[in-house]
Amino acid sequence: MSRRKPFHLLSERSKRRRIAQEVQEEMLEFESDSSDSDSSYSLTDNSETQINSTVQVPREKLSTNDMPQKSDDNDFEKFLDHLEIESDGDINYFSDSSNFSDSELFSECDDEMIESSDNDDGDDNNPVPYDLKSALKSWQIEHFINRGAMNKLLCLLREAGHKDLPKDARTLQRTKRKTLINQCDPGEYYHYGLEKALKDKISKETDPNIKVKLNIDGLPISKSTKRTLWPIQGCIAGEHEPFIIGVYHGTSKPSSVDDYLKPLINECANLKNEGFELDGKHYNFLVKSIICDSPAASYVLCIKQHNGYFACRKCMVEGDYDSRMEFLEDAQLRTDTNFRNRLNEEHHKGLSPFETLDINMITFFPLDYMHLVCLGVTKLLIRLWLKVNPRFSAIKTERFSESFTSLKPYVPKEFNRKPESILNYRFWKATTLRFFMLDLSFSEIIWMMI
Repeated sequence: MSRRKPFHLLSERSKRRRIAQEVQEEMLEFESDSSDSDSSYSLTDNSETQINSTVQVPREKLSTNDMPQKSDDNDFEKFLDHLEIESDGDINYFSDSSNFSDSELFSECDDEMIESSDNDDGDDNNPVPYDLKSALKSWQIEHFINRGAMNKLLCLLREAGHKDLPKDARTLQRTKRKTLINQCDPGEYYHYGLEKALKDKISKETDPNIKVKLNIDGLPISKSTKRTLWPIQGCIAGEHEPFIIGVYHGTSKPSSVDDYLKPLINECANLKNEGFELDGKHYNFLVKSIICDSPAASYVLCIKQHNGYFACRKCMVEGDYDSRMEFLEDAQLRTDTNFRNRLNEEHHKGLSPFETLDINMITFFPLDYMHLVCLGVTKLLIRLWLKVNPRFSAIKTERFSESFTSLKPYVPKEFNRKPESILNYRFWKATTLRFFMLDLSFSEIIWMMI
């Protein structure tokens, strides 16, 4: 049993439902008090005004003493004056029925108890308004809806009555009319901002001591042009979703690494010294690592390319060239001190902008595992097994390929790429090579070779 809410606290739908229930209870009282099933009475008013419709009590007879009179039951007559009661017993309510207070309708409704909890819903009492603009903004971004299609949709919605919606998708998304783009030869650079990106990503559960991993790399836009992008991305340590800090666009990589990295270096230095405030909470900032592949690391560190004589980033070995550059000897390890002091002058091509930061120039730049191990060593081993003498026979190669692809139904869905024919190893992605190398035990590989 639950207590009824006061009438004035109900929603419009609950008020109508409450009124309908009270009418049904009154009609049940009439039926229970009647004794004759062949007669029907109509409720009339003794005054000059008569009720427009009559309540038909089917096959029941009411005594004269039980008929509700206006003088005896004034509240009920007031209620009937604002109801349209049809001959079949169905009740229709006027739209202005909510203008009457609960004291005029049922004065004792606050003290009554009901069993059902379906009459009053929490959503009816405090309805949450639906934000159509925010929903459309999220939908356009999530499904990559182009601006022309979105403008057409907004036009249709405005014709359907949503006059509060804008006519253009740029107004809906609040796209900036002007963007601060810096000239960075031979292209352009846009810096979104490290602090701004961190404030967008930080949640209440984020540790106040933030460690950020930075990533710098280049990628071509298409095969038909030389245009390329060099984005600077970041990721909070412990999380997996990256964010954009800045983007360079041009026909080749930036000619000046100082112009390219200057906004990032200045912002990292300021955040390291001062931190930043968000919602009254202070956050400290620290760079944990800078992740780059070998060509990008050579570019931002201003050192020799990976195929140079003194190209190794971890030691000072000198390479030997025999159709390819080979590093075969053990040598002195590089440290942050001898890197900054230029102890191995042949290794350097200039002064890196990252040297102005308080970071270790050796340990903060880890080796590129994807290119060196997955796309390098693993693919090389498969090529040696299949192409270089002594190589697998055709029967062994076919057995090897069938055994590997037979594992496909048993690979969990968490793996992005499933096993493929080993004959197509040249087209495998790094994730497939990693699965082949790490997730298959060495004994299983030997068994497939036999």
